[in-house]
Amino acid sequence: MKYAFLSFLIILFLSCGRKTVPQNTKEREERSEWLTFLAKEFKLVTFKDCLKYGTGGEISACSGDISQQMDYPLGQDGYALADSLAQIIGKLVKEDSVYQYENFLSKDPDNPDLRGRRVFKFCLEYYSSTELDSIVKERYKLK
Repeated sequence: MKYAFLSFLIILFLSCGRKTVPQNTKEREERSEWLTFLAKEFKLVTFKDCLKYGTGGEISACSGDISQQMDYPLGQDGYALADSLAQIIGKLVKEDSVYQYENFLSKDPDNPDLRGRRVFKFCLEYYSSTELDSIVKERYKLK
């Protein structure tokens, strides 16, 4: 009986001593806001780099930093990934401009609608794409 009583006291002590602290609602909201900010920052940096690679650096507005924060919140890996994605889209822009020239512009050089690269089209489409959204959701564990 003595051992049963001691066992009961030990179990009672251990179960009362282990308090699970639920995560504060405010902390969850702050974390959610921070992750949402990082997701927007990642998409913004990808868009800016896409414009840079798509135009070959011709757009002067993209030469400066247009990110929302100056202390590199995405980290080196985040910026490297955004840059890599933008380079891929930049290559697609160049391939499209070659296709446009070979198939349309060379046959009708006076048509102003066919001149130049369609950089904004490609960059905006990628910015709003489900592919970029899924990369951002996976990277920042968004719901």
